[in-house]
Amino acid sequence: MLFFQGLTNGILKATILRVMLRDFSFYLFLLLLPVPLIFLKTLFVVAYLLIVFVLLYQFKREKFFLFFAFVLLLFASSFQKYRYFKQLENFNGKVIECKGFVLKQRNSEFNSVLDIFIPVLKTRKGNIISFFRVFEVQTPLFYSDLRGSRVKITGILKKRKIYKNTFSSNYYYLLGENRLFYIKVKDKIFLKILSKGQIQKFRDFLFRDISNYRTKTFLSALVLGEKSSIDTGFKYKVKKLGIYHLFVLSGFHFGLFSLIFWIIVFFLPLRRRYKKVIVLLTLSFLLFIASFSSPSLRVYLMLVVYLVFEWDGINIKPLDAVGLAGIILLLINPFNVFNAGFLMSFLISGGIVISVREKSFFYSFLIIPFVAFSIMLPFCFYFFNYIPIFSPIYNLIIIPLIVFLFWIFVLNIFLSGMLGGFVQWYVFKLTGFLNFLPPFSFEVFPGFIVIVLSIVSIIVFFWKRDLKILFLNSAILILISIFIPKHLQKDSICFFDSGKPHCFLIFDRRESILVNTGDSNFISMCLKKELGFRGIKKLEWLILNDTGIRSIDRVEKLCEKIKIEKIVVPSKNLNFVIQQRLKWISSFFNIKLIVVGKREVLKLSKNKALSFIENGLVLNIKDKKIAYFKENSEANGFDYLLIEKIKTINKKSQRGAIIIGNDNYKKRIYFLEEKGSACFFLK
Repeated sequence: MLFFQGLTNGILKATILRVMLRDFSFYLFLLLLPVPLIFLKTLFVVAYLLIVFVLLYQFKREKFFLFFAFVLLLFASSFQKYRYFKQLENFNGKVIECKGFVLKQRNSEFNSVLDIFIPVLKTRKGNIISFFRVFEVQTPLFYSDLRGSRVKITGILKKRKIYKNTFSSNYYYLLGENRLFYIKVKDKIFLKILSKGQIQKFRDFLFRDISNYRTKTFLSALVLGEKSSIDTGFKYKVKKLGIYHLFVLSGFHFGLFSLIFWIIVFFLPLRRRYKKVIVLLTLSFLLFIASFSSPSLRVYLMLVVYLVFEWDGINIKPLDAVGLAGIILLLINPFNVFNAGFLMSFLISGGIVISVREKSFFYSFLIIPFVAFSIMLPFCFYFFNYIPIFSPIYNLIIIPLIVFLFWIFVLNIFLSGMLGGFVQWYVFKLTGFLNFLPPFSFEVFPGFIVIVLSIVSIIVFFWKRDLKILFLNSAILILISIFIPKHLQKDSICFFDSGKPHCFLIFDRRESILVNTGDSNFISMCLKKELGFRGIKKLEWLILNDTGIRSIDRVEKLCEKIKIEKIVVPSKNLNFVIQQRLKWISSFFNIKLIVVGKREVLKLSKNKALSFIENGLVLNIKDKKIAYFKENSEANGFDYLLIEKIKTINKKSQRGAIIIGNDNYKKRIYFLEEKGSACFFLK
């Protein structure tokens, strides 16, 4: 014990840390960000190189040694990560065994997906291939709730198949998320529950006095960050409002929990430093609930760094605590640079610390939402393609309401449920208020220059520390992104895997065309999402390649939920009953019905033309051609889609198609390149 204490004191008093504590650690963290990107040869590094030149200009010579030392460590860590993943690839498809603790659980209708913290992962022959990682485990059956349980798993290690589609950095992004490899369990007998977990018992204890299911799921998401049970529509609304961070365990939650735990231990007859240690140990439980996410790790490491330095009598600045926590996580996993949560969490924290130095509480409360919004702009551009314009204003309104709910909920626990009815009433009113707020956001189509300008604005802020400059740059960037000329906006195609016939949505600039209907309920939800992102209130064209009775039923259900201007159907296989049904739908919903002959070409607009062929259709958009063939023997039982000369944002290839969407679409896309065209086979 004395040895470790002496070693810790020696490290803390070393010159290298004394140099770092001169308001330097956070800027060192910014300097380290481009190193993994250089190692991975990503274009994004060009923007971050600007940070290097700006910051090195300010540093004294004594700090160059520190910078290059950490650069070497980061290169070594990146290389070690590659070796580790190469080692996992050698065991791809082989049976592995492990024991671990279930951190998170996502249930579908038929099975469960578990995030399991695994201390040691090994093969049946005893080869140890991994230490201390969180693996995604896919199980064949539905489990009620295994969170916190200790389990034993025997399954097959599998690597995800990454196809060349939207993001050229998708492979590295999954590395940063630690989701490239997963474990597939074939049968229930290969997942044994060794001991039931305490997380569910803790959750039941917290919500024992809340009877309403929706209130319980809302509070569970707010207090514990468990968003899996929240209604999809409400989750989407919260994202568009720009307040999704309130439902993620981050500094906001750790601050509230720290205050609660500090009030509890305040009256204990212990020294102040020991009380802080007790609070820190209590907060470590939240890390397991948050599945070691970047925001929770950032806050926890900041508290650890601050406590350790204070224990040795060193007064560390908050900005240095942020920087040291970022350096530690970056050295552990360099691929965090592709994690949007990691980048936004640390950069926004650094910007907030700089902007609220020696400011009053009221001034800090007013300015923090605007600083956070300004710094997150480039990441909204790059990762999410939309900007929640009213996010700062909504945060100013909603955060006090959330804090009040949090304290009432905690007080209800200590009063044994005396305030349970009031808590449920308050949650009902609060969710109604959130649903009432208009989600005003813009979809943006930024080029690389917009991203560079965004990062330059952040550099100027960290360099000059002038909020006026940051706000001015942010406003200019928003205007640039919104009012980009239409010819710079990308053509895009969305695929919806919702049963046959498959459905896809085409955006030509700001005009929309939907081919086939698929599952009407699922498609209407996806359509509202995609059209809302682009600020489009109605669907211009609905093209039906399939005119069966089920397809017509889906059209009617779709018209009840989405405003449609025109419906186009082929004259082939159009019998009298179907034709009369379509006429009734068009008259009832005030939609124009167009019937196209076999060899007839329909001009949809100035640049678009449509023609139906024997087993599909051909859509011409300027010099681009999209051909869709219904399931047939030539396509080996698949629907066949041929896309020609479609613009792409894929950085590595000038051919292909843009797939706009996310995992909610459950799309399965198999990409092939063939003579300058992109062929998609949709299972």
